Amino acid sequence: MPSRVRHVLLATALAAGLAAVTQNPAQAVTCNAKANLTAAGASLHGQAITLCRGGTPLPGEPTPVHVVDDSGVVQRLDPGTGTWHAVAAGSGAITYTCVGTATNTYRTVNTSAAKTSANLVAACG
Repeated sequence: MPSRVRHVLLATALAAGLAAVTQNPAQAVTCNAKANLTAAGASLHGQAITLCRGGTPLPGEPTPVHVVDDSGVVQRLDPGTGTWHAVAAGSGAITYTCVGTATNTYRTVNTSAAKTSANLVAACG
């Protein structure tokens, strides 16, 4: 093989190797379902989402984060029966407008991922 052809092949192989080393490697995608509930004034605000991190970042960019709106429901506990009853439903952000000021126990359930928030006791009928 002529010397010039060997040099061209060697240069091509080195360039390909450097390109492979400088690219950002693909990262495994990990996802975590979330469900939370907060009280603000005369409303309860639930959230049902899934946060995913990973994938192939663009050169010079941080690891991608994706937010997926999941279906969810805000539920109120019936203290007499111990049964949870839906009072509001939606996708992503869920709002329940209080009807009265009786103290009740509420929670949000991310129904897409079977994830439940901590219970919230609020003066919200």
